[in-house]
Amino acid sequence: MSQYLQFRNWLNTSSSAEKKLATAALVVVLGLTGWALVPTGGVGGNSVAVGPNGLSAGSGQGTTSGGQAGASASSAGTVPGSGLPGSASGSQAAGGAAGTTSGSGTATSGTSGGSGGQTTAGGGVSLPGCVKSSEPGVSATQINVADILLNLGGAIGNSAVGQSSPQTQQQMAQAVVDDINSHGGVACRKLVVTFYQANPIDPTSTQNICLQIQQAGVFAVIGGFAYPESANDCLAQAKIPVIANIAPTPSEAKQYYPYMMSVSPDPLQDYRNSIFGLKARGWFTAAQGFQKLAILEDDCSIEIDHAVYNDLLQAGVSANQITKNDFSCPSSGFASPSDMSNFATQDNLGHVTNIVEVTGGGSFKEFSTAAQQQGYKPHYLAS
Repeated sequence: MSQYLQFRNWLNTSSSAEKKLATAALVVVLGLTGWALVPTGGVGGNSVAVGPNGLSAGSGQGTTSGGQAGASASSAGTVPGSGLPGSASGSQAAGGAAGTTSGSGTATSGTSGGSGGQTTAGGGVSLPGCVKSSEPGVSATQINVADILLNLGGAIGNSAVGQSSPQTQQQMAQAVVDDINSHGGVACRKLVVTFYQANPIDPTSTQNICLQIQQAGVFAVIGGFAYPESANDCLAQAKIPVIANIAPTPSEAKQYYPYMMSVSPDPLQDYRNSIFGLKARGWFTAAQGFQKLAILEDDCSIEIDHAVYNDLLQAGVSANQITKNDFSCPSSGFASPSDMSNFATQDNLGHVTNIVEVTGGGSFKEFSTAAQQQGYKPHYLAS
């Protein structure tokens, strides 16, 4: 199996908690990419600094001083995002205050200032990655983000859909954030995360959390709302970037560009790859027992439903071989057990051999449980 297919398999089978870790890692990659692309005048090696008297270069200890005396070299720490020694107790250089920088280069006299931990010497040298920003949630010292934790309250609980508790999710996410900050943070700033617990099967809960996040003025949201498909629209409408666990449909991504993104694949392309991949492996052939196919689908996303049906036709499955087990988007996240039991009985008696699941894990669990109780064992496609 190629590395790409291994990666796709992980995306399809991993839990939302694992994807949250990957999301946090994505933040690091984006920060490092920005650091690499920003032109800089470094203070290191055989550096060239611009001072009042022009260019000067050389090696030795360089001290940058501003309106006040700089801190001593013994108290110099590391400026996050740059890999360079600096002041502020190893966290980041303070804008508008004097600091001491230990490194190669000729000492130049100037000021130390600017937002985002930016340091300049004689107005010409700025540390890599310490870019200015006026974005909401971004200060000179930190980047504030929100992380939405899945919390299926009451008797259901997260275990009903195979997810860890909100407390465990938070511990995992905080561990990643702490590691990022211990290695310098992002763009000379510390990540500060505010956690929100939301119950996606309770519209009032998600609406309240969405309003709280808007009022908090964060830079971005990680995780997003897990259900239904359009749940993250309220955040994108407020122009808050969302790196969600579930991917937006192509129409959502286009409507709210560039505010909606995900670590998960495009759902339409994901289903298409699954359908044509199984076609290539003979899943729709009599040799593998194929007779009829049923689509277990809710109407939470008509765009996905239509795309799956058309993909099946293009894969060679005729319309008279397809049955639709369709039902309304369940407000509780779980379809009625009696409806799922009826679908299973209907498919069993109708000699349906293959099931394509286009609904949430809660509804699919009800169907598969009912089928198992009846001794009915169809082949499932669960993207």
